[in-house]
Amino acid sequence: MNAFINNTRAAQALAPRESMKAKFPISIHIKYELIFHMKISEIRNILKATVLVGDDQLDKTIVAGGGSDLMDDILSSLAEGSVLLTGITTEQVIQTAKVAGIIAVVFVRGKKPNENIIELASSYDMPILLTSYSMFEASGRLYMNGLRGLDGFW
Repeated sequence: MNAFINNTRAAQALAPRESMKAKFPISIHIKYELIFHMKISEIRNILKATVLVGDDQLDKTIVAGGGSDLMDDILSSLAEGSVLLTGITTEQVIQTAKVAGIIAVVFVRGKKPNENIIELASSYDMPILLTSYSMFEASGRLYMNGLRGLDGFW
């Protein structure tokens, strides 16, 4: 496999770091190198979501994602530039997302936030989406389309 990589210019450009080659097949690395971020508009389409706030921000780039209903988990595991999937529709979710540097929030299971939450997200310029998928299903769909979490795996 290494000889093939060394003889192919395109593969050389996409070749993963040496430390990663031993752990995973090259096909996974090529996919990872090609698909690592996602636009909010892509997330909307993949999750068949409704945009509640931020129609004008759908071209923002998301670098990773995560799902949680616990605010402590959000602060300890998500990073700047990510999307948060949650079923909790309180102001604390939006405030925590702002502090953590999260770009967008997706409310799962069809849970619609009240007007106060929508206004708060709007004041932070934070896109809010709503999907009927469960957190598990939404996370899986985003993962299968190339978005990864920030859990250290990659």
